[in-house]
Amino acid sequence: MFSERTRWSREENALSLEARQARGFDDFIDLTQSNITRVGLSSSQLAERPLATLDEVSGCAYDPQPLGTLDARCAVGAYYERRGLHVPGERVMLTASTSEAYVHSFRLLADPGEAVLAPTPSYPLFSFLAEAAGISLCPYRLRFDGERWYVSMDDLRDRLESESGPKVRAILLVSPNNPTGSLLSSQERAEIYRLARAHEAAVVSDEVFLDFCHAFDDDRTSAFTEHSAVDAPVPLALTLSGLSKVAGLPQAKLAWMVASGVPARVHEAMARLEIMGDTFLSVSSSIQRAAPDILDQVEGWQSELRGRLRRNWAALSTQTATSVNIRARPISAGWHAVLALRTPLDDETWARRLLAEAHVLVHPGYLFEIEDMPSAVISLILPEETFSDAVARLVRHADKA
Repeated sequence: MFSERTRWSREENALSLEARQARGFDDFIDLTQSNITRVGLSSSQLAERPLATLDEVSGCAYDPQPLGTLDARCAVGAYYERRGLHVPGERVMLTASTSEAYVHSFRLLADPGEAVLAPTPSYPLFSFLAEAAGISLCPYRLRFDGERWYVSMDDLRDRLESESGPKVRAILLVSPNNPTGSLLSSQERAEIYRLARAHEAAVVSDEVFLDFCHAFDDDRTSAFTEHSAVDAPVPLALTLSGLSKVAGLPQAKLAWMVASGVPARVHEAMARLEIMGDTFLSVSSSIQRAAPDILDQVEGWQSELRGRLRRNWAALSTQTATSVNIRARPISAGWHAVLALRTPLDDETWARRLLAEAHVLVHPGYLFEIEDMPSAVISLILPEETFSDAVARLVRHADKA
């Protein structure tokens, strides 16, 4: 699905940045930074309340639970209850990461050679996870109409109805999307669910950024009840999220998958997932014990990050509004933004020149399969002063010609 350049360019950019810093340059700004632990937010409940000492861990009886402990799974359910959705703990599976949840879901839903439909532009990791699961990943296009990203329904239908390609077993939704910051509209969601029912396809819904819907900053309930797939009217839906984004704790290594849909299908899915979980037993006892407290305390940190995202988006919008050669495409959610570039260069060459001349690192758009024009993808989570400085340099560099 994604170009071989994806692996090379990310490594090359990182090496390029490190090499320049090693030569004594200390004014580089990394606008690709998406590691929440490196941007100065007081996110870590781990720092305030250590999970467990070695003595505490060694003194605990080992009681492996393939789907995760019921207390931790019910804590995930309570997280959804606070957002207006009913999720029994019995329908939750815990994993060490959403990447692991993806591989489990792909293996559950498709046999080798069968396919899952995935949106593009989107995150390039999906191709590697599909390869690890032994299944095919077939893209369906998101397109930009000048105001918003939307699903090409004709493309999605063609993929579902094609008799020449592999059998499609599931439709992957990434909403909020990374990197476009787009949300599926209610009409799009209804049509996708209709197609899933008509073709007996499952839905896999990645919702890791759903707590960061900018249109719903003061109303978590509306964001989740309108956009989550945990109540989707489809035969089977698997909804993915985790502490990496929800609590700003990627180092905690706890994610989850919620199964919903026709009761018989859900029961069968959970039984098969239990076997998969029993094969790996990947989630540590310590983080499962801490999960109820962590999930009960996320609101304050999330509010702090949402404020930063709002301010950085406002700064980006203001600084690019008068630019001749850069436009920030509108976003509805998430931690990233797409910049459309007016340039005769391809986006990788443009990004390399920006790094060399303005000391700002961005992702070239092709890494995410953004194809309609040269683009750059940037993170919105940096401290405001640093972010504003980086955007000012970026705009000056783009407009100097």
